[in-house]
Amino acid sequence: MGGWLQRWMPVSAAIIPLVSVSLVFGAENVSADGPVIEPDRRVATASRTVFDCADILKKQSGGWCELAGASIADVFPGTLTPSRTRANRASAVIDAWNGAAWDPDRMILYFHGGSISDYGGGEVYSFALGTGQWRRLTGPVSEPAASTGAPCKDNALSLARRARAPLVVEYRDRYFEDPYHDFSRLQLLRKQVDRRLENWWMKPVRGIITVSDPWSEDYRTRFGLPVTVVYNGFDPDDFPVRDERSFAPPEILRIVYTGVLYSDRRDPSPLFAAIKLMGEAGNSIQVDFYGADPVALRRMASDHGVLDRITANDRVSYRESIDLQMNADILLLLQWNDPKELGNVPGKVFEYVAARRPVLGLGPPDGVPARILRERGAGVVVNEPEAIAVQLAAWLAEKNEKGVLPLLPETVRDGLSRSDQYAKVEAFLQEVAGNDS
Repeated sequence: MGGWLQRWMPVSAAIIPLVSVSLVFGAENVSADGPVIEPDRRVATASRTVFDCADILKKQSGGWCELAGASIADVFPGTLTPSRTRANRASAVIDAWNGAAWDPDRMILYFHGGSISDYGGGEVYSFALGTGQWRRLTGPVSEPAASTGAPCKDNALSLARRARAPLVVEYRDRYFEDPYHDFSRLQLLRKQVDRRLENWWMKPVRGIITVSDPWSEDYRTRFGLPVTVVYNGFDPDDFPVRDERSFAPPEILRIVYTGVLYSDRRDPSPLFAAIKLMGEAGNSIQVDFYGADPVALRRMASDHGVLDRITANDRVSYRESIDLQMNADILLLLQWNDPKELGNVPGKVFEYVAARRPVLGLGPPDGVPARILRERGAGVVVNEPEAIAVQLAAWLAEKNEKGVLPLLPETVRDGLSRSDQYAKVEAFLQEVAGNDS
């Protein structure tokens, strides 16, 4: 069993290796009452196929060819109630937390989106390039008030049953054991209910993908299923290998953090205390934050007497954040220094390594991010202000001597690209499909 599911390859966006073909995802008619479409229509066919476009492009020596005549709007389930969604349009399916998979044998793109507050439908769709056919494979999930399980899991199970293929789930974040859930406010009964619900959801599952060894061991023990670890990784196109950078002057050690702060859990206070301990040398440290709450940030810095050593900047685009990381002297990684955080591996870890700049981490010294940085010589994870001050002084002395902190070697990135990591997914799906046959 398994069929075409063995050939599925996860992609971060709806990208197909046919760059000269344009698909219509959001061409829809919208009125004040919502999309003007047939609520129950599940199949629509475009006026062209990919083969038609291949002939057209061959005659005109390249360019673009639109597979027009139908779109996702033609198979969209119709108006959803305001309690279900903020966006009552077909394009919201691919705007909101979507994912996709490509079947190269059948030339079919499968994709889904939603199941959260900005789009609550959570349907699964397919588009067959060879026939031009759009299909809605599952209906919208039930109203949240009546739902007793994870909406996306319900649709995934339905799709797996249709394909007669084993179901594999992916834990990029925890559910019950999420370290950032404040369970102190919940009654014991709620904890027990959540755990039992998760166990129930997992009954039809045949394999698990997750992001770290600690989580892998936990899921393997709990569910008795095969588990593989696949890191988030980085996209090499976002982080080109280049030596031209724009660093701060030699007398300034510039530390950059891009992201939000969590009170008592992602807290830069030990760094601020370390800068204060450095005395006069601390005036050569500059810490630039992008996206953090400026009020809370300035309060923490003021409490440690280093307000003049930090900047609190607005959020920036992803591309801007990459440029900031590439041109930093030091990159700051903040985690919660607690055993619950050991297996949590933020995507920022891989961005920082890809930028080839040294990393100063605050968090569990025996956690997975600390191990990745340590094994690759990419940085340190320390939490005591005295130890942080010593490390900052060493980096500052090196920069004063050389004018810049050297780039980390290109090899520091080896094996961490998304293509390297996602190659494990195909092998794992084939293994699970073989076990299920």
